[in-house]
Amino acid sequence: MRRVLALVAAGVVALLIATPASAVGDEVHESMDQRVARVLEENPGGLRTGWNEVSWRDGAAVLTLADGTGVPARASSTCANGRICVYSGKSGGGDQFAFSGCGPHSVSVLGAPVRSVENARASGSVVVKNGSTIVKIVDAGDTSNVTGTVTTVGCA
Repeated sequence: MRRVLALVAAGVVALLIATPASAVGDEVHESMDQRVARVLEENPGGLRTGWNEVSWRDGAAVLTLADGTGVPARASSTCANGRICVYSGKSGGGDQFAFSGCGPHSVSVLGAPVRSVENARASGSVVVKNGSTIVKIVDAGDTSNVTGTVTTVGCA
């Protein structure tokens, strides 16, 4: 009986050691290729322009995906001049979706709730909305964290 228990215990230990960390628990980690493929499938018309980047309308809208390690895709200060950027994390962290032009722009491509917005334009405000309801107004050169649901952003 001891021998059987020892064999069963050894088998369980071997199985735990051989199981990848990403398969343990409910969390599933997608590779960057899988994430990009999902974005392209869910949002037709995009073009992969980098290992973690998809763009639409000749670069007028660009999604940059964070690498999954918790490191932001870009720091908040990298929202290019003249652009409006929304982020899946607070203070410009996580995935970044950047727009040129005033829009209004749907933020659905981000694939996650908007948690911060950056207005990298030299003048004018950005209106952050949930449907027709204004959630936040972000002045030129500012970044602001957002709570609640965001569906569109555009110039005031």
